Amino acid sequence: MDTIVNIYSFEKLDVYNLARKYRKKIYKLSRKLPKIEQYNLTSQMCRAAVSLTNNIAEGLYQILKRQKNQYNQLTN
Repeated sequence: MDTIVNIYSFEKLDVYNLARKYRKKIYKLSRKLPKIEQYNLTSQMCRAAVSLTNNIAEGLYQILKRQKNQYNQLTN
């Protein structure tokens, strides 16, 4: 599985790179919000932006894991 993950790295996906750019923009925007929002809206925005990139990475891993299992079933 490690070889497959290295070949199909989530970091090579266009959608992952777009999500990283989006995350950086969210962090910059969150710094401009009023201090009163620091622990509410700012925190929620940043967590959502991080979650986006994490979900892309995890989703690719799940797809590759499923494909590997299907391949193993066919070859056995």
